[in-house]
Amino acid sequence: MSNGDPLLQEAYDFFAKGQYIEAYRLFLLIESRTGSSAELANDMGVTLFKAGLTDKALEHFRQAAGLDSQSLVAGNLFDVIDDQQQRIQALETARRSARPAPAAPGAFDALGQSLFARALEMWCADSAAALKESVRTLSDEEWFAQVIASVDSGLAGTHHMPRFAPAETQSVYVGSSGRSAMEEGARFMRFLLDVARRNGVALESNQVRVADFGSGWGRYTRFMLKYVHPDNLFGLEVQADMVERCRKEFGRANFVRVSPYPPTVLQEGLLDLVFGYSVFSHLAPACADAWIAEFARIVKPGGLVVMTTQGRDFIEFCRQKRVSGDLSHPWFRFLAQAFVDSEAAFADYDAGNILFAPTMSTPTYGEALVPRGYVERHWLDDFELLDFIDDRQVLPQAVFILRRRPYAQATGWRHHAAPAPLAAGQPPSPAGLLVTGDAGGAGAALVSALAASGRCDDLGECFSPARGSLAAGGDAFTHWRELRLQAQQAGRLPAARLDWADFAPLAGSGFDLAALDKTAVVHVRGDALEQALREHGASGAPWEVDALLARVEAVLAGQAAWREHFARRAIAPCIVEAAEIQADVAAVARRIAAHCGFQIDATALPATPAAPATTCPPGVLDALRRRLAAA
Repeated sequence: MSNGDPLLQEAYDFFAKGQYIEAYRLFLLIESRTGSSAELANDMGVTLFKAGLTDKALEHFRQAAGLDSQSLVAGNLFDVIDDQQQRIQALETARRSARPAPAAPGAFDALGQSLFARALEMWCADSAAALKESVRTLSDEEWFAQVIASVDSGLAGTHHMPRFAPAETQSVYVGSSGRSAMEEGARFMRFLLDVARRNGVALESNQVRVADFGSGWGRYTRFMLKYVHPDNLFGLEVQADMVERCRKEFGRANFVRVSPYPPTVLQEGLLDLVFGYSVFSHLAPACADAWIAEFARIVKPGGLVVMTTQGRDFIEFCRQKRVSGDLSHPWFRFLAQAFVDSEAAFADYDAGNILFAPTMSTPTYGEALVPRGYVERHWLDDFELLDFIDDRQVLPQAVFILRRRPYAQATGWRHHAAPAPLAAGQPPSPAGLLVTGDAGGAGAALVSALAASGRCDDLGECFSPARGSLAAGGDAFTHWRELRLQAQQAGRLPAARLDWADFAPLAGSGFDLAALDKTAVVHVRGDALEQALREHGASGAPWEVDALLARVEAVLAGQAAWREHFARRAIAPCIVEAAEIQADVAAVARRIAAHCGFQIDATALPATPAAPATTCPPGVLDALRRRLAAA
């Protein structure tokens, strides 16, 4: 099979889109032209398995094993392994629960324990974890030499390495292929490893998590196989075919398809390091800003962001292409039309402005130069700039190194202690009201007061699967839209309460960007100990110091998370102290109503509810305070 066969790429495209029959037809066409191979037979088997045609899939898997039973191609039967493991688990569950056993194995299970065991044994013997263990004692340069040699041998020592994409595909993504591409990659890796080690990222630790941003066909991801446990190594890539290829070649590593704009599916504070070579050299300004904000979400405090971009001399490089008339490559023709006023481009760059020349077809992608001044003015709310290097003696591109600020030193609590004054004639018209923090019931009292005015719907903790109306696993987007529509049809403002535990999954899903952009936010701030005591008393749990201490820590963590979220999303909530609500809930309700652009009748508001007294035994409370003081 020719590595450059465009039909193969088209088949992978269909596969990535879930169009398995179309992919299989192309595989058949390729087989008719090139003949059978273990790789092609395995591809056909996996495709038919995905399509549900298990009997025919079995034939191709057997063919793959017969053609090359010792390679990872034949052993890479992940779906078969999953199927067998799920069946074993189902049988075990049925045995333990005395339920009826699953249906008798079908024809596909005739694949047999021998082939299943061999596939699993081969994969375990040549897994990424086994590879990491075998090369851990190598020096960086010894490891780099093995990675580069794997272009020809396919091996690192005696272990199989992920296969390389066709040379044409490599060149499209990185401008070179084969040994040349990997030698260029080794240059950046030396730089990256040095930066990580000097700044406290212990790559050899099995706990460190790293993401290759714009992973493409995995040029840099494969270098990381020595340093990062495969469970903790991520590749973030826009192109679906590259994600599918890398998942297969790397053995189901954490390759994630992302959109041109975030968010990603990664959880907050997951990563110790995210790096990317020649990605920010192509992103539109708004796209670059959005990804820096996403990195602030997914990189843990103290973690690093290392990205390259085009340097200042790239402006001159474009000018030289125009002057020389060298249009021998499509990229050169594009560069000749980029930054045509060189002096203006230099002036813009030196003034700290991003330079961007989009391609005709993709407005988010083109040629980009991010100067140091732009980083300093726009990206340091959540990060500190460790270095900005624009020196071709160091790297062919400029590189910026950011370190995530600790939560306590992040952008800070930059929000108003009282609502900002309303512009005359321009009252806000929020689509909803969120009361966050709650602070031991104060938020609930505030929402109840607003609802008593007749101008708001009290939706309670509607985003809590445990306490509200959102079903577990439900669609929060649809849920909020329906609640908002019902309230608006009744002429009222939907008002919901949120604590951090319920909001955290939504904050990482893009929900706040897509659904809450026109929602007013009121944050209730209170004493963590007082809130913890009230929550614990309401739970009915025994008054124990360790349990109370854990609850206080949870309250403090939630408070910090809200501050972080508001700072990252540039949300300026109306800050209300819990003590204010407890003193005069009607006055606070009137203030919030005015903030939202409407007036309420003070006579319709309820009296301030009495704060519930804690029943915590004095001895337990004193012990708790001593523990907190010592912490």
